[in-house]
Amino acid sequence: MNSEAQKNRQTTPQFGRSSNNMNNNHSQDLHPRYQCPQCKEPLTVNQQGFSCANRHQFDRAKEGYVNLLPVQNKGSKIPGDSPEMVISRRDFLATNAYGFLQQAVAVTLKNQLGNAATIIDAGCGEGYYTKALAEQLPEGQVYGVDIAKTAVRYAAKRSKSNKALHFCVASNINLPFADNFADLICKIFAPVEVKEIGRVLKPNGIFMTVVPGPKHLFELKQVIYELPKEHEPEVCPDGFELVNTQPLTQTQVLNKAIDIANLCQMTPFAWKLAEQKKQQLIEAGEMPVTFDFVVNVYRLVQNEQAD
Repeated sequence: MNSEAQKNRQTTPQFGRSSNNMNNNHSQDLHPRYQCPQCKEPLTVNQQGFSCANRHQFDRAKEGYVNLLPVQNKGSKIPGDSPEMVISRRDFLATNAYGFLQQAVAVTLKNQLGNAATIIDAGCGEGYYTKALAEQLPEGQVYGVDIAKTAVRYAAKRSKSNKALHFCVASNINLPFADNFADLICKIFAPVEVKEIGRVLKPNGIFMTVVPGPKHLFELKQVIYELPKEHEPEVCPDGFELVNTQPLTQTQVLNKAIDIANLCQMTPFAWKLAEQKKQQLIEAGEMPVTFDFVVNVYRLVQNEQAD
């Protein structure tokens, strides 16, 4: 971690605007701008959805999203989070237990970007954070991308009235956007390909990540593992420089069985927590849980000076 990041670690993020012109991105054009996932040609809007010059057609769903995940790239019948995990996370986030993280992410974005920026929420899930990000950009364009169709369908349905907020089913490994497209890409717990992030970002673009802090959900770990370990800090991605890091920690008491059940189901621990242990947690009816996050902000440097 560089000295500037260490100095800012305990402070509320107060970033300057990026040096590239983040207000020049066709903010008045509310049509989403995608790239064909099959041939990489630009997609244009038509009556059914989107098509490219090579006549690849992608229909818009009634909820408003578009599926840009080719069948050959799915990898499984139902890629991404299962419908059960999506529903559990949606219901748990509705309790506002993660509201302090949602607010911190929105404030970070607001302080970093101009009002007309273009951002991508890579791995947007049900759109809980995406919607909050869009509210900070009155003249911007916000894209939510996730490989799980169930999650994207819900995200698009709840945000259908916002014409500057767009959702698509797609892979973070092959984002359906042109080179140098976005001012900021954020990923909140989602897996991404760093080279793909660098391709889609503009020069000097911002990559914002949210990762588990050392003690995140440590109470669940103590139930699952004999010797639970703390989460390791995130390493600065190649081609980026660390601008700021902000830890966020709250311990909350969950006193409803349904909230405990949803928390157990929405995390990767769902596959590791034995059913008997899960039922014991749920039936206890009360559980203190540590929510520990780290918000990291990086700036792209690898293509700052193009030859």
